[in-house]
Amino acid sequence: MKPAAGVPKIAFVVDLADTNPDEADKARLLHLVHLFSGHRLPATWIVGTAERARLLRKQHSASASNEVALRIDMQRLSPLSSHSQFRTELGSQIAALSAAAETRAQLVVGDPQLLRSRAAILAEQGIEGVFFDQQDRSSPAKPRPLPCGLWQFRPSVSLTQKRRLVSLLLGRHPTVKRLVAIESAETQLLMVRSAELGRTGAGGLQRLEKLLREISWAASRDQLLVSTVRNTLAELSNQRAVKPQRSILRVAA
Repeated sequence: MKPAAGVPKIAFVVDLADTNPDEADKARLLHLVHLFSGHRLPATWIVGTAERARLLRKQHSASASNEVALRIDMQRLSPLSSHSQFRTELGSQIAALSAAAETRAQLVVGDPQLLRSRAAILAEQGIEGVFFDQQDRSSPAKPRPLPCGLWQFRPSVSLTQKRRLVSLLLGRHPTVKRLVAIESAETQLLMVRSAELGRTGAGGLQRLEKLLREISWAASRDQLLVSTVRNTLAELSNQRAVKPQRSILRVAA
């Protein structure tokens, strides 16, 4: 059943950090991927290497409802490098990521200000959005247009902060709506950082699992809509395409 108009929309963005290569960390990340798969919740998975992207394939999560975002290595892809170097390195990273995850990246993670001058190259490679993984109050909360049809995003809420998780879990199922601004038509991006989650131990995973269970429960009853960043990009692109037509009609009237 299609959710009613006005139902709040959320989208998960999960950062599979590449900082710890040991087996215990890999097992924790596989468990995290399994949690989303088990509750049938789509997500955008931030990865910086093909090795991390393969974790998604192992759990059979690289489906049409999941997507990957490439964390750009700004040391390799320096803003000072030439356009040709940037294009070659970016193309190589995207190709490796797509082969590993069996789905093509349409998002990159990095600083939009540094990547703004490379927007044309990003668009050439099929990138549609730049995700700014910072809770920076000076950065706009709503999606913001970039050159060449791209969009800039940043997280609305970080779910791996212990106080945030505990406060969200104090009530019963209907209170999961506190995750979003009910009056807002914007999709709220819920950030899950695996590095922060690792520092909270087993308790952090348990709290996240309970929250995912409640979100899945609420979504099954059309109390909220779990969308994806890709769907948000499509909606924004459609709005951008319609606006000039409306202004032409307004002038003609």
